[in-house]
Amino acid sequence: MSRKLNVACALALPALASCTASPSASVNPPKPPVDATPIIGTWCSNNDKRYTISRERFDARDMQCTVMKLDNYKGTFTLNLVCGADAQQVSENVTITPIADALEIVFLSKGVRHTRVNRCGPSPSAAVVAPVQSDPAPVVPPVQ
Repeated sequence: MSRKLNVACALALPALASCTASPSASVNPPKPPVDATPIIGTWCSNNDKRYTISRERFDARDMQCTVMKLDNYKGTFTLNLVCGADAQQVSENVTITPIADALEIVFLSKGVRHTRVNRCGPSPSAAVVAPVQSDPAPVVPPVQ
């Protein structure tokens, strides 16, 4: 029995000795930050809902959220959100797919909901002031 143990130790020790604390070649460098440019901005749906999206925030009239994680998988962005105040925080997972000049937003938590949004124009509550073109002043001949 002790001979088998000695043989096992003799075989195992050289293998264990080759294990060192050197860094592994398979360690990947950290991924660069996701370029969120295609989804950043203020977006409006056809039912008058506005979404403001940045790298840090995802806000709408009925939800104010912090972006905890932002990823991009083949052009579809995934956002992990934490919404609400400290006492009543809820998590929401969202996918956003740019389609031409629009975004398809899919809310995945609490049932799947889809909405399509376009870049917003001027706010309907903001006064739009158009420049007024005045008639040129009449030309008065010089007095002689």
